[in-house]
Amino acid sequence: MDDFLAKALKRMNDLDAADNASLWDVMTTGLSRYRKQLVEARADVLRAEFYSLMADEEFIRSITYGPNDMKKVRHRFEAAKAMFEEVFDAHPA
Repeated sequence: MDDFLAKALKRMNDLDAADNASLWDVMTTGLSRYRKQLVEARADVLRAEFYSLMADEEFIRSITYGPNDMKKVRHRFEAAKAMFEEVFDAHPA
């Protein structure tokens, strides 16, 4: 998990401030719904799905351009939610 967070933070540091805030918001909100043990157990899957999400152009636009635009906010939260459900098999804490 430490390695995942370190890589995620490094990638986030390469983004501008608005990107960091939008991405941080969806990730922390999403991860807060799951038990720490579940996150740790699924860390490799989470990492792979996170990098896939970061390769999605529409998701990148939703965290980059107009971070307060409701349509983009909704998209990024829905995309992140789908990722979390995929990773954790829809088993919130």
